[in-house]
Amino acid sequence: MGKTAGRRDTHRGEGSPRPCPGWRGRIEMDVNYGLLAKLQARPGRADDLAKLLEAARELAVAENGTVTWYAFRTGDGTFGIFDTFADEAGRQAHLNGRIPVALGEVASELLSSDPVIDEVAIVAVK
Repeated sequence: MGKTAGRRDTHRGEGSPRPCPGWRGRIEMDVNYGLLAKLQARPGRADDLAKLLEAARELAVAENGTVTWYAFRTGDGTFGIFDTFADEAGRQAHLNGRIPVALGEVASELLSSDPVIDEVAIVAVK
């Protein structure tokens, strides 16, 4: 076992989880639908794509039907976006929303190929 295995939070009591600031209790998520988009930046444009994705967060926050939205980097120029939705209407609203439009406006400059977008069915959530 690693050094962190079995670590206890003695400040709050033996084995108590340490919640994040603002924690209000158990998280209940009703998500059944998702999207997984894979993006490949043009050589030398990865930082620009990362900045675009960082800015897109505010657009995702404004979408009522988007439950969670993650933009991530898996390699030098490889990125992804993973979103979840409670229903198909939320997913379709996102697909027709401002983030795909913003990405489409700069895709030819920033991306080496078209994004690969997969619709996913959420099987389990923690």
